[in-house]
Amino acid sequence: MENIVNAIALLKGLHSGEIIARMDELYKKCDGKLERFVSLTGTSCPEGCGECCMHYNPFVTTAEALYVAAYMLFSEESDTLIGLLERNRAGGMSGCPLYDGENPHHCRIYPARPLTCRLFGSCCYSGKDGMPAPSRCRFNENKKTVDQGWLESHGRNIPQMEFYGRMLGQIDPEVGDETISEAVLKALDRLRFEESLLGNGA
Repeated sequence: MENIVNAIALLKGLHSGEIIARMDELYKKCDGKLERFVSLTGTSCPEGCGECCMHYNPFVTTAEALYVAAYMLFSEESDTLIGLLERNRAGGMSGCPLYDGENPHHCRIYPARPLTCRLFGSCCYSGKDGMPAPSRCRFNENKKTVDQGWLESHGRNIPQMEFYGRMLGQIDPEVGDETISEAVLKALDRLRFEESLLGNGA
């Protein structure tokens, strides 16, 4: 993804650049495992559905926000995306401010989307016994999900939300307690400041 590659190169040697690079590695591992899981099980959200995006404003960690901010800084839509975040922070929108009903993925930053958005449609969660359990959607009952029997026969080597949450925690121990608008706007300020320290600021 060119936006992230550019950000990592620009911020090399800075803590933010290291976090963005580690997030990129996490997302690549996560996406690869989820793609294999989906191909084996057929679990997925219904095509064209964006119900969760319309009803949910994601809470993200600092690391996730930095990744989104890095993607946005090098996007041709940067000004539009920032405007949507500012409008959402001001209370002028409901749901995710980056939802786009015209986009096939329903997301203006799909390659940089946070972990929750990445996992929700296809990842399992851990049951009380630690074994994977199928993810259900309260917004859309037509979502395809994996059969519990298949999960039990394949043991623990199945992607689970809690596993990726722990990996995220190793990169950034801060709990996600701010909406994507608040967190990403702060991350944008941080990246601009760090860029100016490197003598590359606009």
